[in-house]
Amino acid sequence: MFVSVGTVAQEFPVIGQYMFNEMLLNPASTGYQGAFVSQYSFRKQWIQVDGSPTTQNLSIQSPFKREDMALGFIFYRDQLGVSSESGIITNYAYRLKLADHHSLIFGVGGGLFFQRVRYSELDVTHPGDQIFLADSPLGILPNFSGGVKYTYQGFELGLSVPKFLTTTYSQSSRQFDVQHRFGNYNFLIRSLYAYQITPGIELRLGGLFKYHVTMDSQLDVITSAEFKEIVQLGFGYRSSEGFLLMSRVNIIEQLDVGFQYEIPTSKLYSYRSGTLELSIIYTSLFNSKAKNPRHL
Repeated sequence: MFVSVGTVAQEFPVIGQYMFNEMLLNPASTGYQGAFVSQYSFRKQWIQVDGSPTTQNLSIQSPFKREDMALGFIFYRDQLGVSSESGIITNYAYRLKLADHHSLIFGVGGGLFFQRVRYSELDVTHPGDQIFLADSPLGILPNFSGGVKYTYQGFELGLSVPKFLTTTYSQSSRQFDVQHRFGNYNFLIRSLYAYQITPGIELRLGGLFKYHVTMDSQLDVITSAEFKEIVQLGFGYRSSEGFLLMSRVNIIEQLDVGFQYEIPTSKLYSYRSGTLELSIIYTSLFNSKAKNPRHL
């Protein structure tokens, strides 16, 4: 396991099942379902590799009584080898209704992030090296997000920046540093089009483009079909990574379970296995205008 001694900064983690909970990527999607929604997700990347990334998150979101505003909360933990990050995030969204079913939604988010690097747990060539004997202090650091989303009937298009600030840690000074650099932004562009083929079958075509100024871009393309509002099955491709298989099943009226498995096809395929993600979603329809709980 390699960890840079000078700086440690975690990149924004890729969440596989954003189609079930887009608030994780874009605060403008907060409360978009028109219902109280609570969701827990667990993601394990490269299942058989020790120290591979593990992400857990719990989110809660709901519109206000005034349906043009919504509030959401995200609690998450991300573990990568000896580096860990937890966060508590609050999101707010405001919907501006335009003519003929057009809407423009603005969202902002902010929270505290708790980072720590446990250097003492590394397997190193020289165990007595002083630089690896001391773990980092617990860093309590702020961060912010922003996004916008346009909707028209079955079409959605969103743009977001999940983190405006970048955090680095220096082992020599044992201090965290928070900086604002435009070149470190992750820009996420998300699109979705839903089309009802028959009264019992809906086809959904979606994509996610992730752009970073200094790192490789990434594109997801996903197609899914929903049958009688009970089962949703999908297939997709993530550039430079591999294929995606996903499903969502309605267990009881307001409880759904989502599953995704990523099959790697890159040059590192022989060194790592697939990525697994599981979600449990509870939806409470507290008003007659709420969307179908499966349409998240």
